[in-house]
Formats: sequence, structure tokens, C-alpha cells
Amino acid sequence: TAIEIKPKYAEAYNNLGVTLKAKGDLTQAIKNCKKALEIKPDYIDAFWTLYGTSKSVDEAVDWLEKCLKVNPKHEKAKLSLAAYKAIRGDRHEFENLMLSPSKNHPYLRSFEWVFGLRRR
Repeated sequence: TAIEIKPKYAEAYNNLGVTLKAKGDLTQAIKNCKKALEIKPDYIDAFWTLYGTSKSVDEAVDWLEKCLKVNPKHEKAKLSLAAYKAIRGDRHEFENLMLSPSKNHPYLRSFEWVFGLRRR
């Protein structure tokens, strides 16, 4: 309804994308988030939602970097990007964050736990 009333309402497209993503319809979620970005190219919430639809580490890194280009202080994007870079083999940013006050952030604690698991 919001989109019908105001077709250039980026937030409504992103919210629809979030809902579709939660329902498992990633194709339509992606389509709606990208529509939000057509309307509002620096809409960080749409980049963050699209990050959640990633099918690869490279794709996730790309969306996270776009989040951080809009807002370099987006904490969850910064922490997640450091973890994905660690997955790729570059642990520098992750290790620095683990020495910072961010070390107690739930994201970093979770990433550290996953990285510490033994492979079978």
C-alpha cells in the first residue's frame, strides 16, 4: 500500500525486501532492495539487506563495502567485513578489532567462536 501511495518511497521497497527475504523469496527481495537503491542510491539499509541475501563471500564483501562507503562508522558492517576478510585469509582487521573495545561486541564474539571451531 505504501508503494502504491508513494511510488518513490525507498524505505517501503526495502521493507518489502526485508519481508520477502524473511519469507525465503530472495529473488523478489533483491529486486525490491535494488529498486530502493534506484530511488535513493545511498540508502544504507538497502545495502545491509542485500548483504543478507549474499550467496558467496565475495558478494557479501561487496555489499559490506558499499555499506561502509555510505557510512564508514556502520559498526555491524565493519565487524562483518573484518570477519569475511579473515575467512579469505586476511585476519589483520579482525585481530585489530579483537584488541579494541569492540572485542565484546556479540558479532565479534560469535565470529571468534566460529573461527575457533575445529574442522572435522
